[in-house]
Amino acid sequence: MSKTLKIGFWNAQGLSILKWNKLINEFSSMCYDIFFVAETWFVNHSFYSQHPLYLCSSTILPKSINQSRNKAGIYCLASSHVKSLISNVDVNSYYINLSLCGNKISCVYLPPSLNSQDVIQNLPSSPVSLLIGDINTQFGVAFGTKKSGPNKRIQIFKELCNNLQLNHIRLWLRIAGPSDQYVLNTIRKLLMRGAWIRYSFFCLTPVDRDTDDQRC
Repeated sequence: MSKTLKIGFWNAQGLSILKWNKLINEFSSMCYDIFFVAETWFVNHSFYSQHPLYLCSSTILPKSINQSRNKAGIYCLASSHVKSLISNVDVNSYYINLSLCGNKISCVYLPPSLNSQDVIQNLPSSPVSLLIGDINTQFGVAFGTKKSGPNKRIQIFKELCNNLQLNHIRLWLRIAGPSDQYVLNTIRKLLMRGAWIRYSFFCLTPVDRDTDDQRC
C-alpha cells in the first residue's frame, strides 16, 4: 500500500439518489481510498448500505413526532483494499472512527444545536492521524470566511490544537467554500488531497513525534 491515502469529504444536505450516483462516480473517477459524507439524513439508507463501497454509518438519532426526516447522518465509503486494512470501527451519532495500519481516522458532524459540552465529548481526547468533518464553525478571513464564530466553539478548537499539538492551516480546495482545517507539521503516512467539499471542513493530525514508522 502507498504511504498516502486519498480521502474525501462532502456535506450532502440530504443524500438523494442523484447525489448518490454523483458520489459513486466521483469516488471511482478520482480514485479515492476513503470518502466521508455528512448530513445524509439516512435517505434511502437500506439501499445505499448494500453498495460494495459502503463501509459504515453513524448511528441514527431518534426521530421526534413532528420530524419529517432523520437528521445528521455520516457515511463512510472505502475501497476494497482499504477495507481489508481496517482493524476497528467506532461510531456514534456524530462521529465515525477508523483504525488502520497504526493510524486513527475520525470524521465528525457537529450540528449547530450541540452545546459546548456535547461538542467536546464528540471530539478526540487522544492523538489521531486525521480528523475531518463539518464543525459548523467559522474562523474568519484568514480561513476563507467573512464571519467568525460561534466564539465558544472557536475556543474549543484552539484548546484542542494546544492539547493535541496541532496546527491550524488552510488547504487548497477543489470547491470554494468555508474551510476550517487542522493538519500536522509533517504528514508521513496520510495525505489529504482533492477533497470534495461543501461548508465547514477540517482535518486534525498530530505533530511529528518519535514513533516507529509503521507501514502497510
